[in-house]
Amino acid sequence: MDLTLISLNNIKVLANFNHSKNYLYCKDTIILHVNDGDGGDDGNKNRKLKNDTLSEIEYVLYFSFHQLINIPVREVIDEYSRENILNMMKDAIENVYLIYDIPLNDVKNKRISLMIDEINDIILTAQKKYRKNKCYFKMLDTLDYLCSGFTAFHDLSIDFNSHISGIIYDKKSYEINLDEIDSPSDDSPSDDENDNKRRKLE
Repeated sequence: MDLTLISLNNIKVLANFNHSKNYLYCKDTIILHVNDGDGGDDGNKNRKLKNDTLSEIEYVLYFSFHQLINIPVREVIDEYSRENILNMMKDAIENVYLIYDIPLNDVKNKRISLMIDEINDIILTAQKKYRKNKCYFKMLDTLDYLCSGFTAFHDLSIDFNSHISGIIYDKKSYEINLDEIDSPSDDSPSDDENDNKRRKLE
């Protein structure tokens, strides 16, 4: 189960939500779906034509936004760039405000309302940081793209050589084990043995 991909799909559902045609609901705790009156994207025609309540959808909102917000800086999901994901999250959080406008102003939902406000602030801060350092992030994304290309070419070359020569190359043999380099081997002389040799030389 790829949690990052699930959260991305949830954000896409929210960002593309049609208020006049769709109804939002949660399935399996962390997966968002839309019902368009014809059974929705999971084919369940028995679903009621109404949005899930804030309490029903609270966890999936928290999970989806924070999963994407906390992904490593160098990680890019599928064909989506850092800028694409931030823009989708901005559209998604705006739709949350529109869908749950009245419930969010209810005192009973103050905790959830504060949570959504905090997520919105984090997204705005991330967007400002991205715009301020856009060149830096573009360079990182380009470098990652190039490195992934070289890695793919390297693996492809090993597979090609295996087919041509008939010899199966073990890709692990090309990896460097830093632990073996840093740690001394069992056959290496101890400090006491080295001291004894020095005394003999003296």
